Amino acid sequence: MLGVDAGGSKTVAVVSSPDGELLGEGESLGGNYQGEGIGPATAHIREAVFTAFQKAEIDFSRIAVGVYGVAGADGPDEFAIVESMIKTIHPASSPYVIVNDAALILQLAAVDLVGVGMVCGTGTNCMAFGPGGKRWQIGGMGFASGDQAGGLWLGTLALHHASRAEQGRGPETGLLDALKKWAGVGSMAELISNISAGSAISAASGSDPEKPAYRWSDVPPLIFEVADAGDEVARSLLRGMGEELAVTAAAAVRKHFAPGTPVAVAVGGSLVQKQRGSLLVEALAQKLAQLAPAARLTVPFHPPVYGAILMGMAHLTAMDAGRQGEILERFPVVQPEV
Repeated sequence: MLGVDAGGSKTVAVVSSPDGELLGEGESLGGNYQGEGIGPATAHIREAVFTAFQKAEIDFSRIAVGVYGVAGADGPDEFAIVESMIKTIHPASSPYVIVNDAALILQLAAVDLVGVGMVCGTGTNCMAFGPGGKRWQIGGMGFASGDQAGGLWLGTLALHHASRAEQGRGPETGLLDALKKWAGVGSMAELISNISAGSAISAASGSDPEKPAYRWSDVPPLIFEVADAGDEVARSLLRGMGEELAVTAAAAVRKHFAPGTPVAVAVGGSLVQKQRGSLLVEALAQKLAQLAPAARLTVPFHPPVYGAILMGMAHLTAMDAGRQGEILERFPVVQPEV
């Protein structure tokens, strides 16, 4: 079986036996075509998948089923684009399933795939899943769609507040020195000028050797470090994002489930799973308990790609909570940074 988690900054593919034995894993850059472009995103997914099969020493044509969890697979139009990408990768002789990557996270917490799945990695997305395969999306298309979470958003806020501190327009913050050291610049003005001049500041390093290359994925860990040192500006950013995630999850619960219904809410992605002991997750849990008391919050211990493996197994044989729990014990867990 093949499981794929194609996110905004990284794509992970895992090959396993039908009973969950891990055989091979591959990684590449982001597989969300909305950020990478269709061609590069397809190439990244293909690279991760082919690497996984090479390490497993198994021919791709032998795959029983493939499950692709893809960021950007949102509405019907987006699904059609992702479908056209996967068709160029997956063998025609083998069945496959495409889901939004939020479904992978919910699968790790709810064997029946009913509840709310949220991604908080490079970007953010929230999906409510009802019985019979019904699904509804909350945001997921950036700031214009109402989103205010994810690594890109958090990094932008950090640059914003550090710049205001340097200019004397905002409170002092350790983010200023942390970001200058990270970027190797003498001032925020220099960093912003580099970005304005075309320096890469994205999920991946830039390819132009004449321009500094910055990685957005490096910024959130700096914010957590500064917050851990007691910096109130950094702490307010994490607290605000945690509460925003709770507001989004609660909206999905209220809009799509009957009042008082115990609803599984699974929140995953690097920004949450690697920081499960952080102020961000604490604020998320506290706010969600206020807004949706019946919600059952889970931050899965396992990477989302193993949600794809579980989905593939469910396509081949009946799955219940006990069986799923046994299988999850065989899989590696996300190593927390906090």
